[in-house]
Amino acid sequence: MDKGKLSGLEADFHNASGGVINIEKGDSLSFLQQYLDQASYDALVDNFKHYAYNRGSIKVTKQGEIIALNLDFGSDELGRRNISVNLHGILGGGE
Repeated sequence: MDKGKLSGLEADFHNASGGVINIEKGDSLSFLQQYLDQASYDALVDNFKHYAYNRGSIKVTKQGEIIALNLDFGSDELGRRNISVNLHGILGGGE
């Protein structure tokens, strides 16, 4: 932190043992609704609902005033799911 603002951030989380992603349509990704039309939002949620993966990675980085979040999951049975979200204007900074 620098003067109440985030000055640096980088994190990687890896899961090599697999798991299940269970997204509830009303809550888990609702923050994305303001950026997507309804059809795109519904397709995204449906794509991740009850998704079982063999390996997964979550990466968080700060690029200037933007916090970038990348979710990358791979399933031998269901294919790859990759989503990137850029967050800006948060933590007291930006516009």
